[in-house]
Amino acid sequence: MVALKKISGKVGRGASNNASDVKTVQTLLNRFTSQAGFSKLKQDGLFGPRTEAALQAFQRKVMKTSSPKKVIEPGGDVLKHLNARVRDLKNLSGRKWFDNNQRNYPTSRSLSDLESGFQRKVRSFKAALEYAGATVTITATRRPKKRAEVMNRAWLVMKGQADPTCVTPIPGVAIEWDHGNKDRSKAAALELAKRFGIQSRSQAPSPNSRHVTGHAVDMKIRWSGDLPIIDGKGKVVIIKSGSRDGTNRELHKIGASYGVRKLVNDEPHWSSDGK
Repeated sequence: MVALKKISGKVGRGASNNASDVKTVQTLLNRFTSQAGFSKLKQDGLFGPRTEAALQAFQRKVMKTSSPKKVIEPGGDVLKHLNARVRDLKNLSGRKWFDNNQRNYPTSRSLSDLESGFQRKVRSFKAALEYAGATVTITATRRPKKRAEVMNRAWLVMKGQADPTCVTPIPGVAIEWDHGNKDRSKAAALELAKRFGIQSRSQAPSPNSRHVTGHAVDMKIRWSGDLPIIDGKGKVVIIKSGSRDGTNRELHKIGASYGVRKLVNDEPHWSSDGK
């Protein structure tokens, strides 16, 4: 965001329209000429028809409001949006951003990309599962730091826990979270979260996920009937009850015996320390 510009009084139709305040508003409006569709204003400090029309256009086309205000107040939402940087429409968050950009930050599905020590533990656990008759599908191993950061921000904006106008930037990632108002911004973040498959999580994905360092793996595990599985100490354990998938608590103990620990509130996620 740019440095905040302030006004001392109201600007608009019938307002006090102090010349220096009007000039400040005209200066700010001129940063949005292409987005709002008006010609550059003369910064003369006079609130006339062209400045009024530009103010209305800014609110309708940039702020996306159907009932634009006729007067700007010091500290009001219109001034806040005028102070915000020009939004990068090509990089607005949402489904299209994911479709156009996620390939730049790909998550691996290869066990070979895991940290070597953890990789051996996962391979041993996976082999034991498959030998027992379970099916194991690897959906994620190592994840780029930038992807983890985007996932984190998407969840926070979706849940209303981050202001879309001032989300902490991610170095090297061109993404704009502010869609003009909070409802649209949250809806776009939800679209993005759905693409990442994190919309139902009870807590934000960590920007420092174990996936980033190669110490986590996402696996879909399924079986039918009893599961006679060999644990990390060579003992056969028969899992007879509970869900027949990765949420089974007895299976979590088996995984831990191999050094592959379950994050309980995230069904596919296993890691070196359960985080």
